[in-house]
Amino acid sequence: MAEREDSTSVLSQFTFPVVLIHGEADALISIDRAREIKSILPAAQLIKLKKAGHMPMLEFPQETAEALKLLK
Repeated sequence: MAEREDSTSVLSQFTFPVVLIHGEADALISIDRAREIKSILPAAQLIKLKKAGHMPMLEFPQETAEALKLLK
């Protein structure tokens, strides 16, 4: 996945709700990347999980599930 082409340019075409869930302890993808996506999608909600790393859905499943409820 790290070698795939950057598709950031298509984000501005999104017309549906977006919730970004990002672990602040993610050593692979910086929280700055989530902030960049949030700046392109101002209506998106950015949920930062302090102690989560790259796999918040496995590390903090309850918090991740709660964040996904924001999509309703």
